[in-house]
Amino acid sequence: MKKFIHGLLKIVISVMIILVLIGIVYSFYLAFKHRVKLGEEEIFLEPIGELVEVNGHNLHVYSEGSEDSEYTLIFMHGTGYVDSAITMSPLYDIMAEDYRIIYVDRSGNGYSEVSGVSRDIDTILEETKAAVDSTGAKGPYILVPQGNAIIE
Repeated sequence: MKKFIHGLLKIVISVMIILVLIGIVYSFYLAFKHRVKLGEEEIFLEPIGELVEVNGHNLHVYSEGSEDSEYTLIFMHGTGYVDSAITMSPLYDIMAEDYRIIYVDRSGNGYSEVSGVSRDIDTILEETKAAVDSTGAKGPYILVPQGNAIIE
């Protein structure tokens, strides 16, 4: 019986050592994959538009399309996205063929800085207008606010 328990203990210890080694190798694999993914995502760390100063803080403004188009579409940051400028870029690319597209991140969203300025609708609209004016875009404007879609 002693021999059986001793043999069983050796097997259990061997299995535990093998599992620990597999865990260590897998951890190194995950760390490597994480580094590769960070390298791929590095292009998203820099704003794709420009930062303009409004009310003492920087707002991210992205513009695309012909400056001579009849209408300018003003997209405002929605609550359902971390960065709509990147998320919505396929739509912007299509619409930029016919319209001037201007996208503005609200303060504290996307690439825009967080500010201590009030977040009431008047302030948000004033900041958006100042950001749009900084691009030199001309009207008429069509406001395209984004929000969450609730699907049940």
